[in-house]
Amino acid sequence: MTEHHTANLADVETKLTTQLIEQKKKVIATLEQAEQSSHRMAAARLLQLTNAEFIEYAVHLDMPQMKQAIANIKKIDAALCQIDLGLYGLCSDCEEPIESQLLNQDPTEQRCVRCKEKYQKRKQKVMAL
Repeated sequence: MTEHHTANLADVETKLTTQLIEQKKKVIATLEQAEQSSHRMAAARLLQLTNAEFIEYAVHLDMPQMKQAIANIKKIDAALCQIDLGLYGLCSDCEEPIESQLLNQDPTEQRCVRCKEKYQKRKQKVMAL
């Protein structure tokens, strides 16, 4: 791994961590504004949870207004885990490198162009059923 690549990866990790914090704050703000007192009380404790615990808790709340933020948290968490494992930038399907252009557009991208197209076609078929 080159020094430039290592520095770039550190920048990506910092960017992803910042995005993760922003998404968590959105979820917490939604909970703080919730009508149910149990949701408001839970909001204060959420930042103490690990990412996995945070996601699990938020998913079980079943609040539609948090759906996109939770999906973003899952993607960001997956990318950060890949960085930790030294697998960042490898396609989750074929394990080939993901094109730099895709990662620059979306640092949470999990698939190379070829596998992304296959995935989207499969997804469209399922949605059509």
